[in-house]
Amino acid sequence: MAAKPTPFQQATVDAAVAALMDESGSRRFLVADETGLGKTVVACGVIEQLRTLKRPRGRPFRIYYLTSGQRIAHQNRARL
Repeated sequence: MAAKPTPFQQATVDAAVAALMDESGSRRFLVADETGLGKTVVACGVIEQLRTLKRPRGRPFRIYYLTSGQRIAHQNRARL
């Protein structure tokens, strides 16, 4: 991961991963914070944790990263 998450970012990562791994859950999690609070850091943390966890077969994860512009998307492409 590019940046070490702050405690509130790590709490969001943990909540997202728990929700996504819950077999009875909706398997969806939206992070919608103000600009500059570290949504990209959270996304990196979720991706990293999901890569290391065993998932049930046939249940792939899809991560959608929405941004306000192509410049920001290109800037963060390598980070994610």
